[in-house]
Amino acid sequence: MNKKMYTIATYIRLSADDHNIGESNSVKHQRDLLNAYINKSPELSSAKVIEYVDDGYSGTTFNRPSMTKLLEEVKKGHVNCIIVKDLSRLGRNYLEMGNYLEQIFPFLGVRVIAINDDYDSDKNVGTTTGIEIPFKNLINDLYAKDISKKVKSAHQSLKRQGKFISAYAFYGYFKDKKDKHKLIIDPLASKVVKRIYRLYLDGTGMTDIARMLNDEGVLTPLQYKKSMGSNYGSCTINSDSVEKMFWKRDYIDRILKEERYTGKLISNKRGVTKVGSAKCEYKKKEDWIIIEDTHKPIISQADFDKVMKLRKDRYLVKSKQSNIRKQHVLSNVRCGGCNSKLHRTAKKRPKFFCINNWYSGENNCFHERIFIDELQDIIFELIKKHMEVLISYDELKKSSVQAKKDEKVKLESSIKKYKKKIVKLKRDKLAMYEDYKIKKISKVEFIDGSDEINTEIVEMEKKAIELKKIIEKELVYEESEGIKITKAFYGTNTLTKELYDAFIKEITVYSVDRIEIRFRFGNEFREITCDR
Repeated sequence: MNKKMYTIATYIRLSADDHNIGESNSVKHQRDLLNAYINKSPELSSAKVIEYVDDGYSGTTFNRPSMTKLLEEVKKGHVNCIIVKDLSRLGRNYLEMGNYLEQIFPFLGVRVIAINDDYDSDKNVGTTTGIEIPFKNLINDLYAKDISKKVKSAHQSLKRQGKFISAYAFYGYFKDKKDKHKLIIDPLASKVVKRIYRLYLDGTGMTDIARMLNDEGVLTPLQYKKSMGSNYGSCTINSDSVEKMFWKRDYIDRILKEERYTGKLISNKRGVTKVGSAKCEYKKKEDWIIIEDTHKPIISQADFDKVMKLRKDRYLVKSKQSNIRKQHVLSNVRCGGCNSKLHRTAKKRPKFFCINNWYSGENNCFHERIFIDELQDIIFELIKKHMEVLISYDELKKSSVQAKKDEKVKLESSIKKYKKKIVKLKRDKLAMYEDYKIKKISKVEFIDGSDEINTEIVEMEKKAIELKKIIEKELVYEESEGIKITKAFYGTNTLTKELYDAFIKEITVYSVDRIEIRFRFGNEFREITCDR
């Protein structure tokens, strides 16, 4: 009997809560335990070992970086044995763990070993559906939920005491080195915050404030944190592009509506929908935790209230102006330099422009402005031309299919022959099995003969499928979605919002003379570059 060759994946997981428990769950402890087990096993000691580590991730979900990579390797057949300290390291979700242990891993031929649980899927064949392993998974699931509730309760208690518990202080403050739950004013960043409020109260718009800060080379909040040696990142910004960032209206707006600058701690504004979920939901204001006078204010409450009133008044004016914009049909028009959506000027004859170029001139953005009505005329003409081409193409395809009727009949006849041969081969295989049962032929002869027939059946089925595809693709006329939409709009004299959305996926503007248009229906419309 041949010895099975293994490629082992050792999986190590450490959650944030494990750091508080001690060394027993540390990455080093788990690694030493797994390596010692493998080295002591004659069956596993010579196998190739790949290590996967998720440090700081909860076991309530399988959506972890290294776990995702491990499962991909398992699906590709590159790993056929997984070893963990205990089953809770793999996961604490009862339903998901049961599915993997009882269905997915056995189907993929993967052996699972949990050392401390004395579990080995090769030695426990047929027992995973019993009480012990599912019960352990259930306990792990309940434990994770219980710990989550306790941690959440502890955090809520600290918040109500006015203690700051976030990993990083928000822009304008440092965390006190003597007391991590206390905030102290950052002298440099707080000056920028005060200046932003002062400029806004003096009548300067958010966009103009952003431009002013960019012109002066003032670091953005994320750049500033990085310059101070912090490893703080952002879920929406690639850390490699931090140096290229600049102040935008959104950043100014975020600072202007940050009430914590008045010396309050405001928390519990949102939370996860359930344990293990990454989905958050915003809570009602009455459920927020607001504690007064927890740290020195950068902005007075009176100035903050004035800013809030100004923002509200300016928003009402902007809302009236935005009615002009709603009259235009173009959407998803992007800058060829930064790929952000172009903004529209609120004028009687509006233009498109790149807002990022407005904030900073040091980029590859679209530096000009283009009249929206002119762009609409160009788009409408191109859509009409494409409708003409598509209608002509449809007529050509219809006549071509009609002319190939004889070819279709021949191909259908060949498919029938292949199907008949497949039926005969299956009968031959059944007859061969009967001969093997009555010992007319040996087991080796039966296996070899079956393999030969199976190969031939697969080949016949493949040929039949290929012919069927030819018929469906080239010899059968079917009105495509693009044709149906074209016929619905064909002959229209106006570019409507419905027509635009039906045909245009995206427009990229590099310059007034170079516009790139991406049509929907990729098989029938091609990307067009328009040089004016």
